[in-house]
Amino acid sequence: KELHRWKLPFPNPNPLLWILHIALFWVPVAFILSGLVNLVTLLSGISFLALDIHMLVLGFVLTILIGFGTRVTIGHSGNMLQADKWTTLLFYWTQVVVVSRILVSLAAALGYHFIILFDISATAWLLLFIVWAVRFFDVLIRGKKLTS
Repeated sequence: KELHRWKLPFPNPNPLLWILHIALFWVPVAFILSGLVNLVTLLSGISFLALDIHMLVLGFVLTILIGFGTRVTIGHSGNMLQADKWTTLLFYWTQVVVVSRILVSLAAALGYHFIILFDISATAWLLLFIVWAVRFFDVLIRGKKLTS
């Protein structure tokens, strides 16, 4: 209710703030689905491969990590607190990583061969951190200004 009451402009031309709010949206979603997943597992024995934990950790923590890490890196390096197109793309890619991991758990629960989806999900996660590190390495290490 509180998140809805804020009436955040989404999408916003500068996503540095709303990416942190998107992370907050993952918390109730993770808790609600955690209850449902655990109930289904209890009643049927179907395994969801820790869907609830991954939604909380990837949805909330990863989104906060990328959002806060980016905001702090930009802010403390003397750059303008403005997300460029690459930063915005990283924020969207963060949500792709979360959704891809959710698909892994759902595929496993439905009895599909999920290993290829798991590999795709893990690769997307690694790619996120590699691109983030490449984008902000010079800013973090050398204090360079960002260029679009």
